[in-house]
Amino acid sequence: MRLNLKAVLFDLDDTLLENDMAQFGPVFYELFARRFTPVIEPERLIAALSTALQAVLQHDDPNITNEERFWREFPARVQLPIETLRQLVDQFYAEDFRQLQYLVRARPEAQQIVKSTKDRGLRIVLATNPMFPLTAIIQRLEWAGLRASDFTHVTTLENSHACKPHARYFTEVLSLIGVEPREALMIGDDWQLDIAPAMALSLHAYWLNERRRQQPACVPRPDALGIWHEFVDWWQAIELLS
Repeated sequence: MRLNLKAVLFDLDDTLLENDMAQFGPVFYELFARRFTPVIEPERLIAALSTALQAVLQHDDPNITNEERFWREFPARVQLPIETLRQLVDQFYAEDFRQLQYLVRARPEAQQIVKSTKDRGLRIVLATNPMFPLTAIIQRLEWAGLRASDFTHVTTLENSHACKPHARYFTEVLSLIGVEPREALMIGDDWQLDIAPAMALSLHAYWLNERRRQQPACVPRPDALGIWHEFVDWWQAIELLS
């Protein structure tokens, strides 16, 4: 297959890093609530955090970052001083978040795939849904054997103004790296968050379909789909047009 590409957008969880968010999420919430035990009961804290993160997911305002949206929502729901909350959140990511590493596994060849993509002269985006701060994303990249410096751009809570699957998420990324949609390839595991919105904007797409899910009917097909080792073979065989 031959593609005219200038950039590749990699999802992180269940793409470059094996991480089932259905398992990761509940443990994350429990661990997060434990840090706040001295000041708020776990059930109330988890409800507040869930509501704040849902607001971030729905957020699509070019004038407000995801981080700003989170810090407008979260303190209002726990009714504690923002200084106290920020201190506890910082402590959680500095001291507790690393305990979640046991839930994930590095993908074989992920490091080589990212390096070979860079060596081919392509811009590389870590297109993870920007609901986590940079410090958490750096840690998750380390669990995958990667670094933020491996990428041209990394989407984070602090630097993004929308989440997937909003079109603004993709258009903002492409604008930042100076690439047209048809010059970019999205690689991800989630049809609704990664593949469908990317294709709707005319990006190329590879659906990393490890669970062999059925593609929705009556929609365009991605450029290719398969499990991890099939993706590795496909990407290595791609011919880039100059």
